[in-house]
Amino acid sequence: MRTRRILSLAAAVALVMVTGAAALHASVDQRRSHPLDRQNVGHVLGEWHTSSTDWRSIGGWSFSDGMVIDARGAIAATLSVTVSGAPVDYRVVMELPEKGYATRLMRPTSAHFDPQGGTGSFSYTFVAGVGSGRYTINLLWRSPTGVEATMTDGSLVVQYGAR
Repeated sequence: MRTRRILSLAAAVALVMVTGAAALHASVDQRRSHPLDRQNVGHVLGEWHTSSTDWRSIGGWSFSDGMVIDARGAIAATLSVTVSGAPVDYRVVMELPEKGYATRLMRPTSAHFDPQGGTGSFSYTFVAGVGSGRYTINLLWRSPTGVEATMTDGSLVVQYGAR
């Protein structure tokens, strides 16, 4: 009986040590990852309208004229806007000029907001793991219902690991 308790206690201590070591290893690995140590802020100025069910760019944020950053490790783009009218979908697309202007969607591939016929504010963060390079950040939107939606001002805060 006493031997069984000692073995149980030894097993419990070993489990705590292994779990603690795994947690420490995970935190060390996380610290070795590339932190988001740079930030850039862009504005979505004016009033924009869409009833298109196709993805459309927003002035100043279309392909090749969006925000350009030099990043590695990760990018996080937080969109904050005020919307009225119909529901809208947004997506953030990274363009890689160094690779023939290839494009890649940040995750999630789209975010949906429904102001329910009134006016509402919306904020969402898109993320992507990236290799070292220069990226252009582009913002697209659409009206999934085909009914007109209006966006009034907004911002796109992009955080990224320095290259």
